Amino acid sequence: LDTLRRHPWLLKINQARTVLGPSALRGLELALTGLRGMGLRDPELIGVIITVNSFVEGLARTQADEAEAVAQTGLSDEAFWDNQRPYLERAMLSGGYPMMATMAEDTFSSEFDHFEFGLRRLIAGFDALVRERAAERAASRT
Repeated sequence: LDTLRRHPWLLKINQARTVLGPSALRGLELALTGLRGMGLRDPELIGVIITVNSFVEGLARTQADEAEAVAQTGLSDEAFWDNQRPYLERAMLSGGYPMMATMAEDTFSSEFDHFEFGLRRLIAGFDALVRERAAERAASRT
């Protein structure tokens, strides 16, 4: 995430058809080296890499978009949302958004670490998959 924050232009590189070179191959090799011992199938290993990469890129893209909006408008994120407050208050009182209207005032606080939250959930899911594969291997040996 820090690399993408420092170099937001990396988010503009087309990942669907990556031009292969030593750096791209080294990056994939490094990721696979760290994951190989998890006991996952090859497509699952690539799936883990794609999932984590997509998660990180998504948050980095949102942060880059926020920085770009500040640069273009001269309004901080806080000032932008302060300007939106009257509309949001009317909308919440309209009755048209009952689920949103019951959310706590600090729901969208910048103090909540969405990256940490999401990454922990992803890791928990991968951990469950690793345990599932280990149980399958153990069952096939008996």
